[in-house]
Amino acid sequence: MTQITLDLPTEADTTQLGQALARVLGAGDCVLLEGSIGAGKSHLARALIRTLRDPDEEVPSPTFTLVQTYPGTPDIWHADLYRLTHPDEVHELGLEAAFDAAICLIEWPDRLGAYTPENPIRLRLDPKGAGRVAQIWLGARPDSFGAALLAHLRALKADAFLAQAGWGDARRDALAQDASTRSYTRLFGQGTAIFMDAPPGQADSVADFVKVDAHLLALGLSAPKILAQDVAQGFLLLEDLGDGLYPAVIAADPTLEPNLYEAATDVLLHLQSHPAAPDLPNLTAQDWADAAGLVAD
Repeated sequence: MTQITLDLPTEADTTQLGQALARVLGAGDCVLLEGSIGAGKSHLARALIRTLRDPDEEVPSPTFTLVQTYPGTPDIWHADLYRLTHPDEVHELGLEAAFDAAICLIEWPDRLGAYTPENPIRLRLDPKGAGRVAQIWLGARPDSFGAALLAHLRALKADAFLAQAGWGDARRDALAQDASTRSYTRLFGQGTAIFMDAPPGQADSVADFVKVDAHLLALGLSAPKILAQDVAQGFLLLEDLGDGLYPAVIAADPTLEPNLYEAATDVLLHLQSHPAAPDLPNLTAQDWADAAGLVAD
């Protein structure tokens, strides 16, 4: 995972990328921020610095001061080299020593010349529609570094979704996953709800889940109501239907088994007596065989 490309359609997305980077950087890491004037380099750097220092930290652009430093463990150096006329001026700024001991954020890094540090992270921002796109080159860092960055970014997006839905302060308990890339969390706030995290680009589409859910409810069946959704991001907030799974219920009271399976059969008959939900993928025999093969695996 030497390169990562991310769409950042809003300013909030750029902020989240800065916050996620802050969680994986350490002393000796240098981020070379590339892109044209107004691409969002300072915005990203500001979000990163505030995450490591204070959300209300004053983070001015170093366009005129050339370097702004933020003491801590480690120190943070934020440099804007746009006004440099020769790479030798880098030596006068003291950046060489900072490269070894601090987190360094360098705008206009092409001015570094021979002073460019070894194994930097290169992050380029370019306009895309109303937002921007980020391309990140991780240098010689292991794949685990990129995976951690993406995991932190995903968690920040989930937090923002839940906060907007009014569940940002809810207690969270992870639930068992199914045979997919989805994950589930039970939320405890004013009652309970289920948060589904389904990363985009997977075979199981959140949009299809929403269609099937609406179809089942329209047939009068019990399916979780969707309390909030962001299909593009792959987030759903669902009604909590509880933990009454057949194996557990039957184990607690075996006399319920006939009635439960009769009810299940009635549901299947009810489904088959109505047209299928529209606009869903038409699975082939091989698709069904591959899905059934998970049992053996």
